[in-house]
Amino acid sequence: MLAKQKELLMERLADFEATNRTLRKLLRDRHESEASGLRLAEQRDLLLKKLSETEDLQQRLRTDLLEKDRQLSDCRLQLDAQRVSAIFPQCTVFTRVMSHPSTRFAFYLTDPPLYLRNRIFQKC
Repeated sequence: MLAKQKELLMERLADFEATNRTLRKLLRDRHESEASGLRLAEQRDLLLKKLSETEDLQQRLRTDLLEKDRQLSDCRLQLDAQRVSAIFPQCTVFTRVMSHPSTRFAFYLTDPPLYLRNRIFQKC
């Protein structure tokens, strides 16, 4: 009878050890999975932060580009006005920004020569 109890106890111990090994493996797998999930979440957060910073930079660059484009347009307008003034030094050149997309600027001459009276010089 003592031998039978010992045998039952040994079987239970073997079952416990097998269950314990299985449980430890499951816990290890679960821990690795959670750690991997945390790393992925950190990487996602970092990528979202970089994306946000890149979008902010892109918006600033767009704004800068629009400002540079406006400055370039102003310079071109001044240069064209100087060219017209050089051709017709006796006239005063007025410039005006036009609203129509195909005509950006118009030059108006005061006291133009007779053959140019009321003519508008346009830069498209």
